[in-house]
Amino acid sequence: MNHKALTELRQNDLLRKRLAKWMAYFCFRDTKLEQFHNRFTNDNMKELMIDCADHCYAFVCMLFATEGGDELIEMLKDHDHVAQWDDPETPAVLIEGAEAQARLLKLLKQKAPESPLVR
Repeated sequence: MNHKALTELRQNDLLRKRLAKWMAYFCFRDTKLEQFHNRFTNDNMKELMIDCADHCYAFVCMLFATEGGDELIEMLKDHDHVAQWDDPETPAVLIEGAEAQARLLKLLKQKAPESPLVR
């Protein structure tokens, strides 16, 4: 991420909200959590996704729009506060999805550079 994008995240609350919703979507939808969907009503699942998005938004704000982000990074450099958890891995399917998204954005920029979708 370049300095311009970081500055935009610090100053643009709408962008942080959109990033939080995208994080919730990317991190929780089409994951093993979906296997539990049959045990929840659609309203329960919606409530869960809203709660996930709200937590992502709080985290994005703390990380990018307050001094707390700097403090968090310094804290994590010194200590793993959830060391009992397995370290995250990036499944190949996620890498492939990210690469496909990057190709799609590149194609959109080439075909329609004036489009608001590819700013």
